Amino acid sequence: MTLLPTPAKFHYVFNMRELSRIFKGVCGVRRDIILSGSTLGFKPEIFLIALWRHECERVFVDKLTNNKEKD
Repeated sequence: MTLLPTPAKFHYVFNMRELSRIFKGVCGVRRDIILSGSTLGFKPEIFLIALWRHECERVFVDKLTNNKEKD
């Protein structure tokens, strides 16, 4: 039996919990908020993409430790 290599930094271990946090953040937004994104000049589809990106950055980038890794 061979063991998988361990990452040099433990915070690089991502699992389904992080993915569920992204979905929870996106699904937790009320419909009227998504539709009101159009008042800011965004189509609802673009607002959802921006929301997805925001949630990904919130979940994954927060785990990184320095600016070089975040870039």
